[in-house]
Amino acid sequence: MSDFLPSTKFINVARTVTGTVYVEDSDQVLNCDTTSGAVTVNLKKIPANYRSTFYKLYVKDYGNNASVNNITIVAPTGYKINGAQSVVISVSDGCCLVTINTNTDYLADF
Repeated sequence: MSDFLPSTKFINVARTVTGTVYVEDSDQVLNCDTTSGAVTVNLKKIPANYRSTFYKLYVKDYGNNASVNNITIVAPTGYKINGAQSVVISVSDGCCLVTINTNTDYLADF
């Protein structure tokens, strides 16, 4: 028995972002640099009846300053995240995991 978790063939795709950004198809981890300003992450529309329960997006306060410069995660028009239009990471070094709940609803787990 090994002391290590099993390795994977591919590492997570991480992107460091500032300002206002739009999620890209390849994003898995968004490192939000809050050092000099707030960050807004705009999610994509969920394809009706073709959504993936495997979809995961990690949003992390990479700048360790979200208590001053918040990270706002915004659902597209007509969609919700945790039942609202947006959610906010307002704790320094905070993070959340975004997953899909329904055809029109994301979940953010802090």
